[in-house]
Amino acid sequence: MGAVATAKSIGQSPIILSCPELPLFRPLLCLSAVAALTACASTEQRWAKEGVSDFDTANFISECKFQTGLAKIKGDQAEELLKHCMQAKGFRLR
Repeated sequence: MGAVATAKSIGQSPIILSCPELPLFRPLLCLSAVAALTACASTEQRWAKEGVSDFDTANFISECKFQTGLAKIKGDQAEELLKHCMQAKGFRLR
């Protein structure tokens, strides 16, 4: 049969079983997928304030979320309140 299996033998359309370019194609495909995912991840905005560590930023976010919970606000209004709370503390989305 050679490099191509018949449709009858596998029950589907012909599939190439050996291709010399395939070993080079797989790493390129994986690298492209990783690059695409990295690009998406890097566009995500984060709260930042000069001189404040990630740990402290997380604490400020938790404090603002706690205050939102105390006010029993949910959904879009909670997100807006969180935004105003963080901005009041000097943070900006970057």
